[in-house]
Amino acid sequence: AIAQMAELGLPRRWSELALRRTGGTSIEAAVHFCLERGGEMEALLLEEAERERAAQRSSSGSGRRRGNRADSSSHLLSQLTEMGFPSRWCAEALAATGNNVDEALTWILTNGERLSAEDAGMDDADEDDEINGDEDDDDDD
Repeated sequence: AIAQMAELGLPRRWSELALRRTGGTSIEAAVHFCLERGGEMEALLLEEAERERAAQRSSSGSGRRRGNRADSSSHLLSQLTEMGFPSRWCAEALAATGNNVDEALTWILTNGERLSAEDAGMDDADEDDEINGDEDDDDDD
């Protein structure tokens, strides 16, 4: 069903959500669900992820929760990186917001200039190290 929906150009995550919400028995119903809610699909995915996180927090067994949290964190990280943000930014944003995707997105948008400047500074530092390394060799002669 997901492959058929992908052939229609629907993202896999949308297809999975639509199939879950429509009972998973009718591709036609799932496609219709996606088309009706095109603009809302990302918000629905974020709501579902939030519900999953809440359910994981309330589940028992600390070892089990720790494993789920790591899985959830990587899923959240991929959600943000799929939006086009660098993974370093996304990881920092999720850490700063307690793995809340909505808040992490706001955090990235608020801190984007600083993060860009840091990235540019890292690139410049790498270039300076290479240049300084060469200059140091010349000074030793």
